[in-house]
Amino acid sequence: MNDLELGYDLLYPLNLFQEENSKMEPKMVNLPAFQVIGIRYTGKNQNNGIPKLWDQEVLPRCDEIQPKINPEIMYGLCDMADNSDEFEYIGGSQVPPGTEIPAGMVSKSIPANKYAVFYHLRMLLKYHGP
Repeated sequence: MNDLELGYDLLYPLNLFQEENSKMEPKMVNLPAFQVIGIRYTGKNQNNGIPKLWDQEVLPRCDEIQPKINPEIMYGLCDMADNSDEFEYIGGSQVPPGTEIPAGMVSKSIPANKYAVFYHLRMLLKYHGP
């Protein structure tokens, strides 16, 4: 059995200030515990719900998440529910513990563990200033 079959959460760090480039090959990484605040999507992504979430909700509201650990990196967190074909996805930013959660957003504690990490680098200056 490989690590992806063990049901690990998938993390999608998004570097806001890099040129357009996608590397969708997972890298297995041991990460310490951390906290993310963002906006939740639950479903199958059959109607491109995740790209819409980023374009219509996460990016326009990303400045509401304060303070951020690293303002240049955002996360897409995936978690499959047991016995379901739907999954939970949260687009957001890493924050210090105890950070206030803006209205309409959620906070998720990510335990220290080994994770499959998929990097997606994308230029987002149109959303996040020069």
